[in-house]
This record gives sequence, structure tokens and C-alpha cells, in this order.
Amino acid sequence: MIAAIRCPPAFLRHVLMTSVVLVSAACTQPAAPTTTACVAPACVDLPLARFRADELASVGANGWDDAATVVVRDRDTWQATWNKMHERLAGPRPPLPTVDFSTEMVVVIALGARSNSGFGVTITRASEADGVITVDALSTGPGPGCITAQVITYPIDVVRLPRRNSAVYFRVGPGVTSCR
Repeated sequence: MIAAIRCPPAFLRHVLMTSVVLVSAACTQPAAPTTTACVAPACVDLPLARFRADELASVGANGWDDAATVVVRDRDTWQATWNKMHERLAGPRPPLPTVDFSTEMVVVIALGARSNSGFGVTITRASEADGVITVDALSTGPGPGCITAQVITYPIDVVRLPRRNSAVYFRVGPGVTSCR
């Protein structure tokens, strides 16, 4: 004879949440490189070139609703990426910047939709080691006391790097903007 076992709802929620966590862990990306400092000769820093004179090359009206990273190594992909970067821009798109893809490539980090103007992302560094390029970025959010516009924003940063055909790994660290 099979006996029915009654489980309290709290127990069932615990089992369900544990299952979700285990399944999510099984679907994560491969382990990231663990080094944060570039140590020669195994690691070489790559120069970052921005498309604008100021530090940020962000466009607040891009078309990425979700977080995305893009590596651009050809003109067609660059045109599609540029169009996506300016998808929500009111008015005409700025002209496509010229990139010499024989010597350069472009990397993009988009955070996706955010709830206010206090969020941002900045590519801070790129390095190459053991055939892998690592692009480091800082994703910031508003800290306590920050006054922000309550508007949906789409933080993004884009830079040029010397062209490499290596795999590219993006490492985005969290940060908080201090407003005190």
C-alpha cells in the first residue's frame, strides 16, 4: 500500500527554490579568469580608444533591453551594432564612425533597461593573456542620497581596441555612485 505524504507549503517552496538554484548554477558560463592584475610577460594591457573625447561613450537611447556584450570585427557587424546603439534615439542617427578593421576592433557593453538615470557602465581596461582578451568594466548604480531622474535608461559603453582574433571575456564589476 502506498501512503500519501503531506508536505507543508513552506517545505515545498524550499525544495522548489533549491531546485531553481541548482539548475541555474548548472547553466552558468565557464569560469572566468581569476586574475585582476595584468602581470608581464604573460599579460599585456591593450590601449582603449574612445569614440568621444570625454570618458564615456554612452548612448542613453540604445536598443538593448537586456544586458549584452558585443565584439565587432567587421564593417557589417559595426553598422548593425551602431544602428542598435541608436535605435531609440529621437532624430537622425549620427554618422557611422570609421573603424579600420584590419587593425582595430570594437567592444560594447550594454546593461539593458534601468529604472532611473543613476546607472552607468564604463569600460576601464582591456588585457590579453594566454590567447584570451579580458575587457574589464565598472557598472555603477545610485547610492544613498542620490537624486536621479525617474526615467528608463539604457547604459552602454563602447571602445576600440587593437584587433585580435582571440576569444573575448567581459568582466563587469559592481560599483555605487556616492552622492553624499
